[in-house]
Amino acid sequence: MDLASNQQHAPYRCLRDEGEGASCSEYTMSISANNAIELSKSIIAEFHQYFVAGGADNYDHVMAIKRIITATCSHFPNESNKVEKNLLDCALGLFEEEWLRPAQEDEDEYDKKEELEEARKVFLQIYKTEKDAW
Repeated sequence: MDLASNQQHAPYRCLRDEGEGASCSEYTMSISANNAIELSKSIIAEFHQYFVAGGADNYDHVMAIKRIITATCSHFPNESNKVEKNLLDCALGLFEEEWLRPAQEDEDEYDKKEELEEARKVFLQIYKTEKDAW
């Protein structure tokens, strides 16, 4: 199903015989990168809420998000930079928002720009190195 226009697309197709490395999954849907981005944003937001509610640490949080982004990108090799940037921006925005929440609830003043820089630094260090930021 095309999420935007409600039109039916070709059924799942098996990539097993298309050579090694064709896809990280055995099946894929014929959907556009833009629709996949929107679906993945929704999944990222749901995972974000799950991790926030469960008190997961930053490493587990970021690595789960990275898996979603990587999986989505793998289905769109010709558009992977666009897909990754779009999903990374979404995930980073959610992470920054949550990072600021305790400071906003505290009655002490805080430097929003500094806090956002720290959040971005932590997120991207984990995302790029796959190592904990501390």
